[in-house]
Amino acid sequence: MSRMTTLGLGLAFTFTFTFATASGAVLAQSVARTPLPADHPLVGTWKLALPATTCSELYRIKADGSTQVTSGAQTVETDFNVALKQSGYGFYKWVDTVTAQNGQADCTGRKIETGHVATNYAIFNRDDSEFLLCAAEDINTCVGPFVRQQGK
Repeated sequence: MSRMTTLGLGLAFTFTFTFATASGAVLAQSVARTPLPADHPLVGTWKLALPATTCSELYRIKADGSTQVTSGAQTVETDFNVALKQSGYGFYKWVDTVTAQNGQADCTGRKIETGHVATNYAIFNRDDSEFLLCAAEDINTCVGPFVRQQGK
């Protein structure tokens, strides 16, 4: 992907929480897990390096529809619903619900609450080795790149 941007906003869930709160979105609903085929581009382990820090975030996205995220001292578990195919703009809609968290702060010093729901859009580079996570189907609303780690 030639146009990757890293905003250094910390945990992507924090990014969307801030964005959604500013736009007045309601966050109290939950989502059902979407099992994904093992070859879905999102399945795997992804790393987001934060600029000007030694902190990074690790996302373990499982085919069973769950995710484990570590960021700083924070560990978060989620259930997600992800589109099986890209939209006409090339994005995968991704709705996440935090099901568990350890109460600790992420790389930016922020905490997230159990039950928080975030809607994002993922867009991949040509070989599915990186993706951006966006607040809308607009490349200008993205954080990343999330870089695929060895293996799934």
